[in-house]
Amino acid sequence: MSRPATSDPLSAPPPPDYSAAVAAYRAGKLVEAERALREVLRQHGTFAPAWQLLGLVAARAGRADEALRCLDRACFYAPTNGEILSHRAELLRRAGHLKPALECARQAVRFAPDSAAAHNNLGLVWLDLEEPERARVALEAALASDPAHARAHYNLGNVLLRLDDAAAAEASLRRALELQPEHGHAWAALGVSLGAQGRFEEAYPCLDRALALRPEDAKVHLNLAHVLTAQKRLPEALRRYRQALALAPGYAEALLGQGRVHNAEKQHGLAADCFRLALAARPGWPEALHQLGGALFELEEYAEAKAVLHQALAARPAFPEAVATLLRVLSNTCDWATLPERVAEIRAAAAQALAAGHAPPISSSQANAYDFSMAEKQAFARAHSRRLEERLAPLRTRLAFRHEARGHGMPAAAAGASGRLRIGYWSYDLRNHATAHLMRTVFGLHDRARFEVFTYSYGPDDGSHYRAQIASESDHFVDLRDARDEEAARRIHADGIHILVDLMGYVANCRPEVLALRPAPVQVNYLGYPGTMGADFMDYIVTDQVTTPPEDEPFIDEAIVRLPHSYQATDDCQPIDPAPVARADEGLPETGMVYCCFNTLYKLEPTMFGAWMRILAAVPGSVLWLLAKPEAARANLRQEAAAAGVEPRRLVFAEGKPKALHLARLQLADLFLDTRYYNAHTTASDALWAGVPVLTWPGNGFPARVAASLLTAIDLPELIVPDLAAYEREAIRLGSDPAALAALKAKLARHRSSRPLFDTRRWVRHFEWALDAMWARHAAGQPPAAIQVPERVG
Repeated sequence: MSRPATSDPLSAPPPPDYSAAVAAYRAGKLVEAERALREVLRQHGTFAPAWQLLGLVAARAGRADEALRCLDRACFYAPTNGEILSHRAELLRRAGHLKPALECARQAVRFAPDSAAAHNNLGLVWLDLEEPERARVALEAALASDPAHARAHYNLGNVLLRLDDAAAAEASLRRALELQPEHGHAWAALGVSLGAQGRFEEAYPCLDRALALRPEDAKVHLNLAHVLTAQKRLPEALRRYRQALALAPGYAEALLGQGRVHNAEKQHGLAADCFRLALAARPGWPEALHQLGGALFELEEYAEAKAVLHQALAARPAFPEAVATLLRVLSNTCDWATLPERVAEIRAAAAQALAAGHAPPISSSQANAYDFSMAEKQAFARAHSRRLEERLAPLRTRLAFRHEARGHGMPAAAAGASGRLRIGYWSYDLRNHATAHLMRTVFGLHDRARFEVFTYSYGPDDGSHYRAQIASESDHFVDLRDARDEEAARRIHADGIHILVDLMGYVANCRPEVLALRPAPVQVNYLGYPGTMGADFMDYIVTDQVTTPPEDEPFIDEAIVRLPHSYQATDDCQPIDPAPVARADEGLPETGMVYCCFNTLYKLEPTMFGAWMRILAAVPGSVLWLLAKPEAARANLRQEAAAAGVEPRRLVFAEGKPKALHLARLQLADLFLDTRYYNAHTTASDALWAGVPVLTWPGNGFPARVAASLLTAIDLPELIVPDLAAYEREAIRLGSDPAALAALKAKLARHRSSRPLFDTRRWVRHFEWALDAMWARHAAGQPPAAIQVPERVG
């Protein structure tokens, strides 16, 4: 075919039948339009607009290849027509031919620089090429040409979402809807933009409106499910994901979302199945690989989790969230070969995220296990709490809980009640868990003449005696496991709680969302999380002089309440099984020094483990007794021992046992060796209760100073050493001097019953004094301030 030598065919008047074809196309009468266009082209085969419109008819009829051929003919006869070039670029883009689409879209803009449609289509090509900044420039040019171009506003909103500018996206999408109120896609995107800002209550009606306009659109169901998931309306979210999959079988994003819901419901096997299906639909998808790695970690399939996470990082090298998950796998299997590099990687990514105003990829709780500074962890906590507060601000405003004091300093909800302070404890872990091991008897020891005790449990009922005792000894035990955040906050507020004590902080299974809604006038961070929550909605943190010395105060955002001894509650009625336990029962040698560390594996790290190996090498016949369940961890630790020149069989691994039996066998140990960055907390109390001395080298910050706090409260300061060299010397000395070790154990036995650490009633009286002081300030209209609890209280 040769190009005609005539002038631009568009300059000639349209053939008579062409107007009828255009009218039929606009009326949606595609068959009639196609018939008319073919008649036009039979008589006027070089008329480019007819080829263009015929291509659009074929595209709407789903005949993509034919549509492109028609647009090719149109461009052949009108090679400088920007409108035709723009339509051709759009068809190429939809067919996935992005490079030719880009070339064609650029030509369209060159020949029609004032065409909003041409700039809009160029923006869409750039977006599909993963160039959102260039897409933004093109779409802004489209709107400069035509500020009332609804589609360009909508597309710009999507681009801004891709650029993580949800607020600007919202403005653009609202403008699109002003121009085109029935734009279902724009309603859906507006819901997404509001969700990205944490404004889920506003997002839901937008997506519901989109669903009314586009009930068969799987993506709308998907985005509505995302919002429901964020609101923790998990059963509803699961139904929406399933609806999306019914409309679009194999929809990878819906499978991913469904898996996340299963993960949140602790159904990690089902979650892994969903992630695998997502990967079958979209092979190599980094996010699905990351989520699968996390589910496999929870299932303790560590080798596969590690392999999958490496695949995720190979597919997306700059993926700090996957690095954070990989760190969990490495730390919980004592796989330290690449640990320093991965920690450095996550530190750099966290700093970059904070500088950009984003949340870091690692939580402050996870960071406790590594050598992050107090300032870094404070910044992580602040970033997390800030996002939480921003997201929940609309709901908090709507709830508008009031806490004004009246009637004997009580809030309005409690006016006319007994006059006692209502103390609420909020926790997932009122079960067979370290928190309950420490707090089991505290609730029943409160002075009922002055305090009314509410325990709010949102964790599972494990049928344990811990949960049963806590429930029976609380004035009110409230099961809120099925309550959404708003419902839980409403219940706490309706109960007229004066002081709400959060026993979780930012540890696993925490729900700080409820505290962010401010259901109580005074809110306290205690026990579960050793550090600041960095949140305006938390008033106090309970600590002591050892865990939080004066120089650490700048890194704590709450007002500091210092108890006179250790901040940590203990249970001085904890049973130890009386049946004799022999060393052979636990795989320990009949003679020789038994060092132990029963800390969680993620607290172990190479520096301290290296010191332990040097201690073993210096004390002949000694062994190190560890609680390491995963075989991968045992293998890695044996390998580390061999590399340090220590016979691997000198590592003895304990299995999990019920608490009373564990405490009984713990008495076989001679010396508990503490970890560095994240000390023994409950495990240190257990050791001391069982009569085993604990050797610690305090580090920087709360989690690294807890063992020192416990030792101070039991008056064994000689077990607190200033550096690693002193740590090794003291461990070796005690392991080499049976008389010195025996004297130390005898001293511990005497102090166990005579020093403050294991005097639960004394601890409760001190804690109550602190609660009274907190409430007195609130009732007087004073802001939270530091409180030092005296040794002697009334």
